[in-house]
Amino acid sequence: MAFEAPHRLCSSLQAMRDAWGNRRIVVARELTKVYEEIRRSTISEEVAHFATTRPRGEFTLVIEGAREEDSVTPTDRELRERLAHLQASGLDRKSATAQVARESGRSKRDVYRVWSSLSEKHPEKRPPGG
Repeated sequence: MAFEAPHRLCSSLQAMRDAWGNRRIVVARELTKVYEEIRRSTISEEVAHFATTRPRGEFTLVIEGAREEDSVTPTDRELRERLAHLQASGLDRKSATAQVARESGRSKRDVYRVWSSLSEKHPEKRPPGG
């Protein structure tokens, strides 16, 4: 959910569509007031609507969350690449695995297993702290 001012509404809707795709959205205008209006559609439909209709009033936006099929779990290869990058930048094992676990949604145990595989493949380039 978000609150938006009328002068920023169009650019915010376009940014949401670019970042999250064409999700369903509820655009509520002037809630609890005489001119209350509630529109249920998609972000693209709202972008088109407000391209021809000047936004007025206070807006409350309720945006559909990501669907499970939209979420992409990174592969071990992608985790390895990210860990190698963090390792090269000087991050220690504990910090790097915690950061990648947060970013990827994978468990710290999974990420640590991938970190360990980095040092097994290249023992001469053993990660610091690993």
